[in-house]
Amino acid sequence: MLDPQASVDLPSANLVTSRQLDNRELDKLFAALGRNKATWRRALVLHEWLLSMGHTPDDRLCTTLIRVCSQHGQAMTALSLYDWMRSSHREGGAGLVCTVYTYTAAMRAALTGNMIDRAIKVSNTAHIIIIIMLRAECGSDPMLLCMAARCIMHWELLQTKHSKYLT
Repeated sequence: MLDPQASVDLPSANLVTSRQLDNRELDKLFAALGRNKATWRRALVLHEWLLSMGHTPDDRLCTTLIRVCSQHGQAMTALSLYDWMRSSHREGGAGLVCTVYTYTAAMRAALTGNMIDRAIKVSNTAHIIIIIMLRAECGSDPMLLCMAARCIMHWELLQTKHSKYLT
């Protein structure tokens, strides 16, 4: 798959079981495919093939694919993947929890595509989730609460400092 000159013939999805696949190894493959302008689209093809065979990607694999699409100027595809991974199974999505890496990749995709409103929406979602997680994790630990407060203040300072770009 990494050779841009070679054709890609994936086996029929029913010939491979998803138990044989490791998301960490697939993540490395997606990243390697993404480094080359001639092969990055193969990561998308592989992703679709994996889904067709019932494979369940993890947040890291999806985040890598979001990053790869963004790096190759496909902001809308990257953000569609971001939306899909966050959507519940009931809604046809992956039902995955985003990490800070996911939010960063999605914000970069939106900014790369000059979708400032979308970048702000992703950023605000990340901010809310981080506050909820910090409150749950910190409990009454004063040191952790202090660190959380500093992070939030830093975020608010950045928003104020760069407000001309955010409105």
